[in-house]
Amino acid sequence: AASTAFFLLIAIMCGILAVFQETADVPVNKADVAERLERLHHRGPDESGIEVWDGRAVLGHKRLSIVDLDHGRQPLRSKDDNIVLICNGEIYNHGDVRKRLAGETGSDGLQTRSDSEVIIALYERYGTECVKHLDGMYAFVLLDKKNGLLLAARDPIGIKPLYVGRDKDGRTWFSSEMKGIVDVCPHMEALPPGHYVTAGGEPKPFFSPSWAPEEHKATNEFNKNKLHDLLTRAVEKRLMADVPVGVFVSGGLDSSLTAAIARKLLPKDQPLHSFSCGFAGERESEDLRCARIVAKHLGTQHHERVFTFEEGIKAVEKVIYHLETYDPAMIRSGCGMYLLCSVVAGQVKVALCGEGADEVFAGYLYFRETDDPHKVQKECVKKIKNLHRVQLQFQDRLAMAHSVEVRVPFLDTELLEHALNVDTRVKLHDHENERPEKWMLRTAFEGYLPDEVLWRQKEQFGDGLGYDWIDGLRAHLAETISDEEFASAAEQFPINTPATKEDYYYRKVFSQFFPTDSASSAIEAWSPWSRPDLKRDSSARLYAPEYHGSASR
Repeated sequence: AASTAFFLLIAIMCGILAVFQETADVPVNKADVAERLERLHHRGPDESGIEVWDGRAVLGHKRLSIVDLDHGRQPLRSKDDNIVLICNGEIYNHGDVRKRLAGETGSDGLQTRSDSEVIIALYERYGTECVKHLDGMYAFVLLDKKNGLLLAARDPIGIKPLYVGRDKDGRTWFSSEMKGIVDVCPHMEALPPGHYVTAGGEPKPFFSPSWAPEEHKATNEFNKNKLHDLLTRAVEKRLMADVPVGVFVSGGLDSSLTAAIARKLLPKDQPLHSFSCGFAGERESEDLRCARIVAKHLGTQHHERVFTFEEGIKAVEKVIYHLETYDPAMIRSGCGMYLLCSVVAGQVKVALCGEGADEVFAGYLYFRETDDPHKVQKECVKKIKNLHRVQLQFQDRLAMAHSVEVRVPFLDTELLEHALNVDTRVKLHDHENERPEKWMLRTAFEGYLPDEVLWRQKEQFGDGLGYDWIDGLRAHLAETISDEEFASAAEQFPINTPATKEDYYYRKVFSQFFPTDSASSAIEAWSPWSRPDLKRDSSARLYAPEYHGSASR
């Protein structure tokens, strides 16, 4: 196994909520903020903290303690008490920042070992430009009392959520989830990834990678050793913790490879928990079968959640509430994920996943519809920019519903900079030359997994759970909505009008929890070629059935 160093840090995964107003003519109500903060209790059940300032601002924090349970309570403060910070996430380069600060002044000047506290020190030196010095997944709100400024920021890819809204009195609100502010803010929206905003201002971008422009063409030569080293380093960063770490293993390439790398990096005597989910239908879940192969190969402590149709149906409304969407594909697969995360929570607080690989390495089956590398590159970039509204929302909400933190190695910014500049032609499916999707990823890690898994074809998570679940769910929900009720869909839901009875059911439940137009407008469904007008399902079955089975070599 590769050698690696693991050290103690105070990682804070949580829910945050804040409100700010320009004057204190009508003081902000602390009790109101505290009540709203409790709506985020699932994100941080271990501890709460609230800071009130001058009747103008209240910052609230719900803490999920991952390491050093006796320290790291938020809000965090600067030595002079001028700066107050609440942060959800993890700053991977906090050690490097501390060393740099110590080299400049002889001491890093920080009061705790919290990774989040470096944000305060960076803000004191660089102001709003502090965000350009961070490597991590985070959403934070920072109060500068002296300058009467409230600053909020979100990590470059949007792994951690943050919503911003304004109430009828002109106050600016921030919340980790929509449910914290949906009934007080007539208009709210997600802060875009890689942006910061000051209260009352407009979001400003701070993340400008080379691959982001639409006209960018990727032409670099593929180097499998470079890819191997960067992904290994990305996994290593996300293993820093003082509690047992787990991995989601669907049985597909991406999550299985994440697990294999983690197993190589961790000490041999340190257990690695793996988790998979399947549906108890007549047809065996392919995900479960392959996940068992991976678990046996890696020697993980493997846990399964096999759910019945009745359990899945019972979970639907809870999934919609926590997931904060009416996207059918996310809800169908979300029922399995929600039930699985209850098992994860009984074993670990931190779990790695394989999310993002399909967007970075062009893994979706619909990419087979073209041999135009520029079209594929543009679609990959669009999908990555939109991950925060679809797959990352899926991972964050359903795991945090059970107080579990998910980490995403494939979306490491250094890895993205490399992988999205490799000649896109290497990513194209080439059936004639037996080069499948994600060939560059598979070949860079040959030997890490059994060939049956390493070369397995892509499946959507919902498909892998078992087709009996998807087909049965659709039929069941269609029966709950009458023809008369469905005929009123356009009148009832003019924004993103439901196209099927199944869609109508999800939207009906969603509107009970999130009744505003801004909540309805905040939802974006997954679609091929980033074109919702295509009205095509996300199921991998629909794209290339002639290739269904193992990927070619």
